[in-house]
Amino acid sequence: MSGLHGDRKRVSRRRRYAAVAAALVVGIAAAIWFLRPSPSTPDVAEPPVKVTATPSSTPRSGVCASAATDPFAPTKLSVPGVFGNAPVLALPRDARGAVSPPVTEAGKREVAWDRPPGAKPGASTGNVLLNVHTWPDGTALGNQLLK
Repeated sequence: MSGLHGDRKRVSRRRRYAAVAAALVVGIAAAIWFLRPSPSTPDVAEPPVKVTATPSSTPRSGVCASAATDPFAPTKLSVPGVFGNAPVLALPRDARGAVSPPVTEAGKREVAWDRPPGAKPGASTGNVLLNVHTWPDGTALGNQLLK
């Protein structure tokens, strides 16, 4: 009988190990489920495309009808050969310090300008910040600029 009793102990021990292992698997799965990113967490964006331009101290002739003599608030922006008369919106910076047009259908065709105290075009100092969107479907002003 001691042999039968020993077999029962082994079976009982195996069941306990199996129950503990199952509980661990369920616990780990629950932890993964609860610690996963929420659906509102944005996906990591690809790094932005690096665009470099060589600044020129003198404007090319024929590009600008007249040079600004005083600072002004822009209302429209045209980039010859790319797009023309895009509305310029004077917008505040967001919590990240960025200024961008609204993320809407209309925002695809709008330019964001860093409203004062940011620099105005025509000012003797400072950099004028103008931003546009790129969209996955390729229909925003930024996509046109990158082409």
